[in-house]
Amino acid sequence: EKEEFLKELRRKWAGRDTDIGRNTMEMREQGENSMGFSREMISLAADTAYEAKRPLSYMDKLLTAWSEQGIRTPDAALEEQRTYRDKTARDGDKAPGKTVTAHQYTQRDYEGEQEDAMRRMLSGATNGGDGHA
Repeated sequence: EKEEFLKELRRKWAGRDTDIGRNTMEMREQGENSMGFSREMISLAADTAYEAKRPLSYMDKLLTAWSEQGIRTPDAALEEQRTYRDKTARDGDKAPGKTVTAHQYTQRDYEGEQEDAMRRMLSGATNGGDGHA
């Protein structure tokens, strides 16, 4: 029975370049035993993690987050995902970046300097070419 469930997880990620052997077995057992998730919840996490760069790692993070948040049913997990997607759409795709205090200085304003430099160069070309007006 456990072996059949592992095969089901492997089929979900067929064609993906990911280690779904021993690590999948350990994660599945951790999800079922330590965290107390049903196979349905583990399967939902596997489905959700399919498009991630590292689906196995993402699946583990999902199960851990669901466990910490007390999410125990597929409906609750799907609702949490909807809430997360809505928040991400509202707040933008990226989390706010780290503020580096060394970068918090007044930037120099170069407005107009390029045009002035071009005028000086052109007037120097017409005044004997030495670059001095």
